Amino acid sequence: METTQAKIGEGGSKIAGNAVALAVAGAAGMIFTLVQLGILSREMEPGLFGLFVVLRGFSLLLSTAVLAGLPQVLVRYFPSFQRRDERKKAIAMFSAFTAAVLLLGAAMHAASPLWSRLIPEASREMTGGPVLAWVSLASIALALKLLLYGAFNGRREMHLQMIFEVFYLALMTLLIFAARRDLGLVVLFRMIFFLNAAVFAAGFPVLIASVRRNPAHPPETFRGDIVTPSFASYTAYSLLLSFVALAFTDFDRFVMAAVLPFQAISLFHVASRINSLIKRFLGFPVIALQPEVTRIYEEGRWEELAGKIVIFTKVTFIG
Repeated sequence: METTQAKIGEGGSKIAGNAVALAVAGAAGMIFTLVQLGILSREMEPGLFGLFVVLRGFSLLLSTAVLAGLPQVLVRYFPSFQRRDERKKAIAMFSAFTAAVLLLGAAMHAASPLWSRLIPEASREMTGGPVLAWVSLASIALALKLLLYGAFNGRREMHLQMIFEVFYLALMTLLIFAARRDLGLVVLFRMIFFLNAAVFAAGFPVLIASVRRNPAHPPETFRGDIVTPSFASYTAYSLLLSFVALAFTDFDRFVMAAVLPFQAISLFHVASRINSLIKRFLGFPVIALQPEVTRIYEEGRWEELAGKIVIFTKVTFIG
């Protein structure tokens, strides 16, 4: 019995390590974001900067639609695959999700004449075909990167997410600085597209290698009464919650464009961005805890779930 329990506990909790990794990435993100905001607010006209903020919020909406809640599905199912040593299923799911994002992204890109009507008229008059094309491509690339991060989260290897995100932010800051005299909407969204695409291209083989290194668990440690939720219903709830989360972040800038001048939006965005960066640190323990809850459930240690969920609820309430 002791041997079985020892095997069940293999790997141990990674909450502390993952929370630290997310905190390091958050700290680096705060520094790089503040530098970026400083350059953009100084070098761009307030109206153009405000328009960029509006289109950035709209781009996040497009990315959320293309993702269809899939990153959160990976966070739920990857710990199960890891525990059951179902490596092929994990790789197949991520590959299928990647293909789905690309197909949905291609459909969204082709339908740009339709969704561009959702952009407030004041913004639409200042954007042309090339701008919207790069907004669309940047949204697809961002969706792929977030899908990759969802897989790293589900694998409980958030240090990998930290490494890729820090490199992304550092390169983005350097490119913005290098192009500070010639910053425009096309230039900025082109940067976002290429850097996010590069992160996904570099991270994909790293993820696959991580899955293939998954340690095997003896069959006697598996519990026959462990069940996973319905894939369809879980995906639907994840999609709904992803839009709810977006409504409380950057999408409000897009809505403001219908009633406020771009200069006012640019000022609001700087202050709001700094505030959100500070609050983000409160959510890191929660993010690190999510796949741990699934791992504990998969190991049949249900008596521990109540305590973990209480911690989860308290941290969420404080955040």
